[in-house]
Amino acid sequence: MNLLGVWERVIPAADPEPTPVVVPPPPLVDARQEELLAGAHTLRVRIEEACTALDASAVREAHAALLSQFGPQAWAAQAGAWADELEWLSEPLSGNERASRALLLGATRGLRDAPRSLVESVRAAALKRAALQLLAAHGPQAATADGRPAGYLVLLSGEVELARELLLAACEADGNLNARWLGYLGEAAWRSGDGFVALQAYCRASLLDPGNIDQECLTCQPVLELMDLSDELELSDVSLSHLAVLAELTGKHPLREVEASASSPLAVRLAAQLCGYRKARANGALDEAARIASKRELARLAPVGLRELLRRLS
Repeated sequence: MNLLGVWERVIPAADPEPTPVVVPPPPLVDARQEELLAGAHTLRVRIEEACTALDASAVREAHAALLSQFGPQAWAAQAGAWADELEWLSEPLSGNERASRALLLGATRGLRDAPRSLVESVRAAALKRAALQLLAAHGPQAATADGRPAGYLVLLSGEVELARELLLAACEADGNLNARWLGYLGEAAWRSGDGFVALQAYCRASLLDPGNIDQECLTCQPVLELMDLSDELELSDVSLSHLAVLAELTGKHPLREVEASASSPLAVRLAAQLCGYRKARANGALDEAARIASKRELARLAPVGLRELLRRLS
C-alpha cells in the first residue's frame, strides 16, 4: 500500500551474483616423495628396521614384498647386498671377532649405497651386541683383543649413559685402575654432560700412565683446553703427564690424594707435593719458612713452564 492507500505489487530485488570460488590447483608432488605416496614407504621402514635389528632374513622378506607389490625401487636396489653384510656381522663368532667386524662397518666396509644414517644405526647395534657378548662371557672387565673395554664399544654406539655405567664398573672391578680405561670413562662422562667427572677421570689417568690415554678418542673440552695451555707454556712433555697439576693450578679441578715414592715419575711426585702443600696450607700447618721451602721443592720438581704458576701459590 502506498501513501494514497493503493496496493502495489512489490518485486523483490534479485539476489547478487555469487562470488565464484577459485579452487587452487593441487601442489606438485615432490619427485623425492613419489615412492612414499605410492605406499612403498611402509616396506622401506620394514627393511630399515630389519637392518637395525641385524636380521638378514627379515630384510630379504621385506625386499621381496616390495618387489612384488611395487616393483624395483632405486633406494632398495642393494637390499640383497645389505642382507649379505648383515649375515657377515651375525655369523657365530666370539665376542672379540664380532667386535672387530662391527668396528670395520662404516670404516672399510659398509652397507652399499645405504643412507649414512642407516649405516650408523646398524654399526651402533652391532657394536652394542658385541659388547654385551663380551660382558656375558668375561664380566665387567671384558675387553677387546686390543685391550679396549667392552664399554668402549657401547660408547662408540652412542649410548653414553650405558657406556659410562659399564666403564665405571670396569675401572672399579677388583681395584683395577687403567689409564686407558679411565680416559674412556672420562669421555663417557663428558658426552653425557658431566664435565667435572670427565676431568677427574682424565686427571687420574694422567697420573697413572699418560702415554696410554687414547687421544684419538678425546673430545673432552676441559682437557683439550689444558692441553692448549700446556703448549702455550712450552712444556717439554706432551703426553698429558702434568694434566692433573695444570688442572689444580688453574682452578679447574682440585687434586685428590696422590701417592708417590722416590721412584715415581717427576709429574706424579710434583702432584703429590702440590697436594700436600695445599692440605698443609688449609690446615695452617706451614709457617713462613716451611712454606718457602715447600715452594722451592715444588719448583725443583716442576718443568720450567710450570714454575711461574707455582710462584703464584699463596
